[in-house]
Amino acid sequence: MQSIFNVEFLSAQIQNQKPLFVNDKIKIEIVESLHWLVRQQRCTIYGFSILPSELNLIWEINPDVRRTDCQGSLFKFTGHMFKKYLEKNEPETLANYLVERKDRKYHFWNGNPLIQECWNPKFLENKLYRIHQLPCYPKWNLAKVPEEYHWSSAAFYKLNDHSFPWLTSYKLIPIHSPSSFAPHNA
Repeated sequence: MQSIFNVEFLSAQIQNQKPLFVNDKIKIEIVESLHWLVRQQRCTIYGFSILPSELNLIWEINPDVRRTDCQGSLFKFTGHMFKKYLEKNEPETLANYLVERKDRKYHFWNGNPLIQECWNPKFLENKLYRIHQLPCYPKWNLAKVPEEYHWSSAAFYKLNDHSFPWLTSYKLIPIHSPSSFAPHNA
């Protein structure tokens, strides 16, 4: 059975807003996971930003892929990689994610990420602008201007920087396509 998803904004946070993504090696794990999902043709990614305790995406899950095979894989695999990295390099930090559950010993991601469908280009552009601005907000203070922050797609759009070759410009979304901005009855 084929599922159809629109272009979506996804915001996923780390448990209790703990700043897990301050280490570039952990951010690299996220970037490599996103690249893998694109290579496996599970999704198309139009924008992203990685902040100390959250991941923001503008993406589209491919129509023949179940959400669990894309979003679920992303969270499960990155959780496994976070655990592996922290066990080896920061065991004291790993203890912050210890849980007493039957299905797991550690839990990194909050259970319910925010997902909003991007029903029109203006909404998508607003979300993309926002995720690019977040690193400049006083709360994070990670860059003076969005395109200076490496862990986002801002430089891709502003400077034509292709450091993340798996990104696709949202300007390439065919507006008339039923899998882009039109509502679905799935």
